[in-house]
Amino acid sequence: MDKKFLSILGLARRAGKLSLGFDAVCVSLTKRKARLVLIASDTSEKTAGRITPKCGLSDAQYYNIPFTMDEIGIAVGKRIGVLSIDDKGFAQRISEMIPYLGLEECK
Repeated sequence: MDKKFLSILGLARRAGKLSLGFDAVCVSLTKRKARLVLIASDTSEKTAGRITPKCGLSDAQYYNIPFTMDEIGIAVGKRIGVLSIDDKGFAQRISEMIPYLGLEECK
């Protein structure tokens, strides 16, 4: 399941449906494009603490995922700690996989 999760992230990246990095995710949240925000397991507490209130304001779901920035970087081609999925279809597919990873929404 882990490989499938990461491969879907890679597919979304190639389709241009991801915002990568803190600044890009903030812009996506402000424009209300972000459907789902994912935070890497080794993202700093400062960064995670700054992004989560923004998710609440835009009604985007967010999850702390059990993948490191390096693992996400291999999947999407850029080492980042925060990313948003800006497409409804990809967000739905990732959301369906979340319970299999043993995660609960952070909201």
